[in-house]
Amino acid sequence: MQLGLLAVIVLLSFATINSTRLMLSKKSYLQNNRFLGASMFFYNLFLLVYFLWFEAGYIIEYPHLMRTVSPLMYLSAPLFYIFVRNSLIDERGFHRWDWIHFLPALIHLVDLVPFYLESTEVKLQAAELIVADPRLLNQIANGLIPIKYHVMMRVGLQVAYFIASAVLIYRLKPYLFAKLDFKFFNQWLFVVMFFMGWIVFSYLGYTSTEFLGFLWDRDVADLMSFFSYANLLALLLFNAFLTFRPEVVESIPNLVLNKATDAVAIEERSQKKTKSTKSEKNYKQADIDALKYALSDQVVISDKHLELHDLAERIGLSIRQTSDLIKAVYGCGFKELIIKKRIALSVEKIQEGYLDDFTIEALANQCGFNSRITFFTAFKSLHGMSPSAYWQEFQNSEAS
Repeated sequence: MQLGLLAVIVLLSFATINSTRLMLSKKSYLQNNRFLGASMFFYNLFLLVYFLWFEAGYIIEYPHLMRTVSPLMYLSAPLFYIFVRNSLIDERGFHRWDWIHFLPALIHLVDLVPFYLESTEVKLQAAELIVADPRLLNQIANGLIPIKYHVMMRVGLQVAYFIASAVLIYRLKPYLFAKLDFKFFNQWLFVVMFFMGWIVFSYLGYTSTEFLGFLWDRDVADLMSFFSYANLLALLLFNAFLTFRPEVVESIPNLVLNKATDAVAIEERSQKKTKSTKSEKNYKQADIDALKYALSDQVVISDKHLELHDLAERIGLSIRQTSDLIKAVYGCGFKELIIKKRIALSVEKIQEGYLDDFTIEALANQCGFNSRITFFTAFKSLHGMSPSAYWQEFQNSEAS
């Protein structure tokens, strides 16, 4: 085995182990990182299998394994998107319709069944041809759908899911794009997006170059090698980061501050970013938008432990600046604003029929109140009636 090929196999083996470690982490607050670990695991495994089976030739000894890993590559992109989505909205697990994301993998698996049922001799013949010329990998050993179309579909989905993830970040946390500085690599989500973008677009460059070379009948081996090495370099650096910067990897994935963080440290760090004072009248539109976006997130509003310093960290301002901004935009203090937002959330749920199936206590809990009494008092103070009375009046108005 050539030294370069051995180095690549060692790198990919290390990357696969690293992603497995991330995927199997037992720390509860790293649950979303498991989606990232699974995404990288399938990607690393796919590449490792390619170099072991076809570049090193081991598939000739095990021809019955041909195409067994191919459907798994479809899982990488949706799992990455779910990681980003869950990290942004501070949720765990799958949503109701997430199974749709995995249909391409299932379709490819079913599509390959006829090939899986082929004899060992047929698979061995295909394996020998590919080992002799790995460029044939995307031309032979097809299922019902030619493999070349799956290659294009996989690359297209990877790019689409990455762009969707970036758009989601911009839509839910637009202020994060305005806060990029030299501390970029202290933000876990940014690190992931940086390296995943590198990996995805180098893979896109590789497959596009291969396709164009075939289309124009030109030798593009050097350019393909460039994108291949770029892809491997991204994997190497990303895995080095996973190994040597665990304090960033194990930070709260959704960029919400850990409640145990010292509020004084937050204040000092935030004051370095800006010299704004309470007397400042002209607030930046980006800060106002950041505040409104943060307060439009139901997960934020319904967090029973939400404090002013948490909100300040979210929008990248000091505690004092955040307090002044709230007063300037909403005309009230932090605690009063949060109560109003929680009551508004409860009204939305009531109008959606929440009390048809659940109790007042459940509604109070869902909206961030610690007790039924606190919720009842706050609701009556703002609306002049109890939640039950409001629900009854709303039903009557709907019926009429």
